[in-house]
Amino acid sequence: MEHSGQQTIPAQHGTAVSLKTGQRVKIHNTHGNQVVDTWAFAASPIRNDNTSAYMSMSQTRSALRKLCPTIDDTLVTNLCLPILTLLEDTSGGTHDTLFPACNPQRYAHLGVFHRSCAEKCREAAASVGINLEHGEVPDPFNLFMNVTVDWAGEKGIELHRPTSVPGSYVVLRAEVDCVVVMSACPNDIADVNGKRCRDVLFEIL
Repeated sequence: MEHSGQQTIPAQHGTAVSLKTGQRVKIHNTHGNQVVDTWAFAASPIRNDNTSAYMSMSQTRSALRKLCPTIDDTLVTNLCLPILTLLEDTSGGTHDTLFPACNPQRYAHLGVFHRSCAEKCREAAASVGINLEHGEVPDPFNLFMNVTVDWAGEKGIELHRPTSVPGSYVVLRAEVDCVVVMSACPNDIADVNGKRCRDVLFEIL
């Protein structure tokens, strides 16, 4: 899907945008408390065996030797090839690469029927011809998500409300032609979005 100018991702919804190599997407945390699950899929196979490529959090952590990308870091695919670079970040740099996308199964364990980032990813990807119905949704780059890790093991991994301020943003540059999928996380149960889901803005630069 092609976009120009500022566009809104409604609360608890997702969208997909196509980027050419060198294009950038600017993702605004409009109200300051909203996590945006973010994925990237190579627009075409990038190996002779038609293997598809998607942004991989585990491969990115391995390549960067850090838990979270910072400015000028390049995120890589499951094939260890560059796909997006984090160019700008006014949010304070608190993001997450550890948590998978929320899905219907997780909410079922909580006893509720609820929108989920995994569903929003599948729907948005399908709108541009990417079929994820029979495969697992890759782990997303969770923009603005505030996660702490207690390496001693007493508290484990904890979720907190975002620390970014209203109007903060990140800019990601495409290193290959790709599709970027974004979900305004619908979780209003835990404190991940301050228990209130909000719209976010994005624009293609």
